[in-house]
Amino acid sequence: MSLTPDASPEDDEHDWDSYLIETNSEAAPACNFKQSLIPPKNEFNIGEKLETIDPRNQDSWCIGTIVDKEGARLRIRLDGTDDRNDFWRLVDSADIRYYGTTEKLRGQIVPPLGFQQNSTRWAKYFEKNLKNGPFAPESCFKSRPKQPERNLFKKGQKLEAVDPKHPQLICPATVNNVIPGDYRIVLSLDGLSSSNNFKVDYSSRDIFPVGWCKSAGIHIAKVGGHLPSRTSNKILPTTPNKQKTIISPSSNDSSYSSTTTDEKNNNSVSKRKPTKKERKSSIDYDDVQLNNNKKKYPIVTVYWNYTSDNGGMLLNPQNISLTVIY
Repeated sequence: MSLTPDASPEDDEHDWDSYLIETNSEAAPACNFKQSLIPPKNEFNIGEKLETIDPRNQDSWCIGTIVDKEGARLRIRLDGTDDRNDFWRLVDSADIRYYGTTEKLRGQIVPPLGFQQNSTRWAKYFEKNLKNGPFAPESCFKSRPKQPERNLFKKGQKLEAVDPKHPQLICPATVNNVIPGDYRIVLSLDGLSSSNNFKVDYSSRDIFPVGWCKSAGIHIAKVGGHLPSRTSNKILPTTPNKQKTIISPSSNDSSYSSTTTDEKNNNSVSKRKPTKKERKSSIDYDDVQLNNNKKKYPIVTVYWNYTSDNGGMLLNPQNISLTVIY
């Protein structure tokens, strides 16, 4: 079942219809996913607060603020932390709930890991900065979709998946492997090397049927496109054109040649610059040591120190000759 709308895609969007034909592949059925067939509506507003699980500590419910949204997704920042730990959740995620739920369940809101102030000052921080909200209304939170009874994925099927290294980005992906009896699947992001392959639960909320994200108003990255930065929407080049300079001695005079190498195009341009004197590389010192025994180098005594079971006693001193270059 494909959820791709009939409208023709824009130039900067991934075209699933033509892509499936070009790759001679099939889309994973929508019944394989733990997602609503019709994407839920996002009624949250940026700046509203809610209760959310700290992704780094699944036992902790914290206060988070919505700092961005796209389609049915929310970008959340834990109050008391910076943007380095922002994360994305769907509006029907089990990891978010309206403020006051924890108190009703006789639980306690706790400071997140990495809280910038002393944890003993959390109560004052909460009273001053968080207690008055604004908090997202209970009506904004949607019911969770049903989970498939078992892993129904097959190798080679196409889907949409969150890039683990760039969680604000959703990419076309392929089921690379399905381990019999396992609840996980191995995914590869189309257009990227196998080093970017990763495993997810078959019931993960970070994988979607083909066309689901477009129906939800979420942008899909084009295969082989540019990667955005981790904490913003700024686009970064995938292959930066870096240059390095190699210095080599000249054979005719006391100058050196500077060769600038374009690492991307493997081209080089040589330039000559004057210098006051020729510098020797570290290999020259090794040659001096081999051919001229007049140079003396210190002997360094190294002690292996074990402190766990010996009260800090020094054990097994060993003399090791080390070459020291000044």
